[in-house]
Amino acid sequence: MIGSAIIGCGKIAGGAKITDSTTHAGAYLSNNNFKLKACYDRKFEKAKLFGKKFNCASEKSISELIRIHTPEVISICTPDHTHLSIIKNILEENINTRIIILEKPATSNEKDFFELLKISRGSDVRIVVNHTRRFDHKHQKIKDLIKANKFGKLISCEASYYGGWVHNGVHVIDTLHFLLNKNLFINALHNTHKSKYIDDILVDLEIGIGSKNSQNKIMIKSYDESHYQILEFDMKFSKGRLRIENFGNIFRYEKKIKNKLNENILAADSISFSNKSLTAMENLLNFICKSLINKNFSSIREYEIQSTIKTMNIIWEGIRLAKK
Repeated sequence: MIGSAIIGCGKIAGGAKITDSTTHAGAYLSNNNFKLKACYDRKFEKAKLFGKKFNCASEKSISELIRIHTPEVISICTPDHTHLSIIKNILEENINTRIIILEKPATSNEKDFFELLKISRGSDVRIVVNHTRRFDHKHQKIKDLIKANKFGKLISCEASYYGGWVHNGVHVIDTLHFLLNKNLFINALHNTHKSKYIDDILVDLEIGIGSKNSQNKIMIKSYDESHYQILEFDMKFSKGRLRIENFGNIFRYEKKIKNKLNENILAADSISFSNKSLTAMENLLNFICKSLINKNFSSIREYEIQSTIKTMNIIWEGIRLAKK
């Protein structure tokens, strides 16, 4: 069995009402190849409740967690400004750790991000960033259909997000990089707004696809989540229109057809997805399990922190433009 541990016992870890396999703890418990050994949170009482809920030990420090339980896989589910210092702590104490699953964004600022990159390149411990849509089978199917020209050429795209450019805008940029497999460039910054985060803002941008100032554009619009949360894509292709809604849980496709007057219109169509029931977290753990058992990490290379450089560069550039 592969020993695992969780640092940070909040919502995404499984510490709130949702405890299913969309969370880290839930996914570990659903996979017979993993044993969730221990957890840590800076609030020890929170860790104790988490440990009781998921039948694992709760420790008072990261050092104790590593020394006592020697986990091969560690999930870091803490606020992003703590990621760099926690990873340094893990690597200093490291006895057996092979893979770190790091919640997005990898860091809260550019300086920490490139320091983390440097550290990762000099270590045998692999850092996988949990950009969940990369591990979701429906998004993987859409990526394959785009590559196969099922929808035709992308004409334009509108994307909406909430909750801060660094915290949630990163979902938009990484998903676009993943689905389109093209370089993205910021053409223009249109607006900035306050977010609920003191250290993050909302930005509205125009993105060029493939080259700077490309005619194929993506308009990114931010929303104040005091109204409601929204994260979605509206992609217009030459053969139809694809909408990804409800945080990536709903896919709507309309294909281009000719009406009786020989005019091009859109008509509802469907996309056939497989009946796979695994969550993105379960898929991620399967990738990791296969890599550790076969001692071959090629299957997770495209998910490691190095693969997020293009995405994070867009994020940092957006922040620099907003500060001008």
